[in-house]
Amino acid sequence: MEVTSIGSTNAALSAAAGYADLGKEDFLKLLLAQLVNQDPLNPMQNEEMVAQLAQFSSLEQMQNLNATAQTQTLMIESLGQTMTPQMIGRRLVASSGELNITGTDPVEVGVYLPQQAQEVLISVVDESGQTVAIVRREGVPQGNTVWDWNPVADDGDELPPGSYNLQVSAFDVDGEPLGAVPVVAGLISGVSYDQGQTWLIMNGQQIPLGSVIEIGSISEE
Repeated sequence: MEVTSIGSTNAALSAAAGYADLGKEDFLKLLLAQLVNQDPLNPMQNEEMVAQLAQFSSLEQMQNLNATAQTQTLMIESLGQTMTPQMIGRRLVASSGELNITGTDPVEVGVYLPQQAQEVLISVVDESGQTVAIVRREGVPQGNTVWDWNPVADDGDELPPGSYNLQVSAFDVDGEPLGAVPVVAGLISGVSYDQGQTWLIMNGQQIPLGSVIEIGSISEE
């Protein structure tokens, strides 16, 4: 009868432990097979047994953590799908480097600052990478600040509808740069769900829940 060596069995056991779908019973069957087929002249040492049991314990903990994480994810998704329809019609402020222009009406752009800035520059960049307009503000306070801005290029022409990028630069009183974040605002017109994520629709663009900074009441317009 062919006798399987401990070395080869250990290698097979370690390889099997790497599969995410290896269950408790599978692990125990492998361990039992190793004990049955071990070389009588070179039996498994206690240290090897303890190491493999520790492997089993770690695998079990990882499986339990994975199951818990999946449950929490489902709960969060369910909560999001329950609550977000009630946000339609509310005013939204979100961090976003994207600005969607749909017409000639003013749009709300702004900045989030960790501290007060002496000067803020918001560059509006079109899809070709060209800066078409720069919004300048002075004495901008800490936190969220949003302004109404007419979508007009620096040369005086109205910007055509489309998606633009926002790039923000902010400086303190000493001219040192600050870590500013571009902000957009508007009314929530809808909610969408895609690949387990919830998105709020504002000004024709999708805003992920993780980018939301403020949500006002429906009466705030």
